[in-house]
Amino acid sequence: MTTELTEIVSSKHPGPQRQFPDEVREYYRTLLQRLDWPGSSSQRSLQTLGITSCYGGEGVSTIACQLAATAAACDGQRVILVDGNFVSPAVHRTFGLGRGPGFADVVVRGKEIADCIQASGVENLWVLTGGTPPRDPAGVYDSANLPRFIETIREHFDLAVFDLPAVGEASSATRIGGLLDGMLVVVESERVRREAAQRMTEQLTEANARLIGAVLNKRQQHVPNWLYRTL
Repeated sequence: MTTELTEIVSSKHPGPQRQFPDEVREYYRTLLQRLDWPGSSSQRSLQTLGITSCYGGEGVSTIACQLAATAAACDGQRVILVDGNFVSPAVHRTFGLGRGPGFADVVVRGKEIADCIQASGVENLWVLTGGTPPRDPAGVYDSANLPRFIETIREHFDLAVFDLPAVGEASSATRIGGLLDGMLVVVESERVRREAAQRMTEQLTEANARLIGAVLNKRQQHVPNWLYRTL
């Protein structure tokens, strides 16, 4: 499996490449810089990044897809986008891919990663969709195979972005948070109250997740003072 996966990751994607608007790419390049990625080869502290929110619909999937695509445009960087939202998977639709097999099939059913990853249409970006819907989504994150899966991803990719469900709607983010290098939280402006955001950060911290930043999404006017103090 390791040899086959190495060969796939080393290959170039054929055909036309997807392009994002310049202003979108610039925004996410700035976000990557603030996350200190890519770091120096001697101190690469961020290889696995989870993205979550308080509630569904705050834009996590959009941010995960665009962040991963922007990272893949960095010279020589190999990136994989993993859809960990089994209830409302969106990554496969964004890139026009089939839903599976994917993440759940690798971790729970023992399928090889090399047989499940798909070319995204963006050079150097691969996608692992959610895969076959599991009967028990929490079981994927409780699986003894999950740490080994993450280590395999580390060996073959410079960055893995995990699109995770909202903390308030599933326990997935808290279950995997402690295994990842960092967690980025998305906060929808004018929707999420301070108390809800505080509760979310406490849950992630209790799960030994490393919170490395927050993205204020769908902002119309001002940035709340309470959010400024958490950044």
